[in-house]
Amino acid sequence: ILYAVTPRFRGQAENFKKNRPEARIEIFEDAGHALFVDNAERFNKLLEDFLLRQVGLTAAGANAADHQ
Repeated sequence: ILYAVTPRFRGQAENFKKNRPEARIEIFEDAGHALFVDNAERFNKLLEDFLLRQVGLTAAGANAADHQ
């Protein structure tokens, strides 16, 4: 699980992480409601990294294991 939030939800994210230690939590300190708009570059990089590492998808959307 990737849980990306603004500082307003930091406590909720930390509590979530306690119950789901495998979750990845990211706090967007300077973002408003729309993280993917307010900090698009960071959000896109975060999502790409998560999909590559945790899900095993390539940038083209294919499963990396299928190409080996």
